[in-house]
Amino acid sequence: MNFKEGVHLANHMSNANKVFTNKIATLETLEVLKLNLQNGVLKSELFKSIKEFTPETYRLDMVSDLHMFLNSPNNGFWI
Repeated sequence: MNFKEGVHLANHMSNANKVFTNKIATLETLEVLKLNLQNGVLKSELFKSIKEFTPETYRLDMVSDLHMFLNSPNNGFWI
């Protein structure tokens, strides 16, 4: 209610509900973020620790990801 331009920040995603309530959409959004950071399209301090920022992810509907999932050690934290 007291937003002051230049003092406060606001982040709005028009499709936030769709992106963050759907695992595939969340995974795809994180992948796009990762690629944009790696290619220099976006700049962020998170790029230094992108692997720590995003958990290991697998799409079990993709054969290559399913194979990686089945053959990877699992410490219990993945999407």
